[in-house]
Amino acid sequence: MKTSIALALLLSLFLNCKNKPKMDSSAAATMTEPIKTSGEWQTAATTGILVPLDILDKKSSNKYEKYGVEFSGNCYACDLAQLKITSKQLTVSNVCNPTNNVKLTITKQESSPNQIKIVTKNNQFLFVKIDPEPIYQLNIISGPWNNLALRLSPYYTIEKKISHFTVHDCGDFQG
Repeated sequence: MKTSIALALLLSLFLNCKNKPKMDSSAAATMTEPIKTSGEWQTAATTGILVPLDILDKKSSNKYEKYGVEFSGNCYACDLAQLKITSKQLTVSNVCNPTNNVKLTITKQESSPNQIKIVTKNNQFLFVKIDPEPIYQLNIISGPWNNLALRLSPYYTIEKKISHFTVHDCGDFQG
């Protein structure tokens, strides 16, 4: 029941964003084969959508209360990015409007037991697993990321685990 409510809340918030950035129709989603990585968490990170999290309660020892769905970018600016990693590209999509996306060609990918490094033409992204649930910390280790409609969160989890985390609704906000 809690899962259904959380998913319904997420869906309604994403669909209610009014400031949806526009993008031309040439941004059709095409996915390639998943990256071959060692470790279950790396497989999960590279075969599904990574959704943004935020620290909601720094003092909490419960990871599901400490981290939660990042709604400032959903309720107000509608500017958060979700991620999809495949063997050939990193797709960065707006959570409110997935057709607004940027596809970055992966030139190099490295993995170790607790991290995945993705190298593109202009950026290097480092995903570090900071919790077994899984929670990944994203660090941009080179190159600027200036896409205002696709704001990267410092933390991500896999989409199928999002219902476990704290969900703060936007209240009566009509964003």
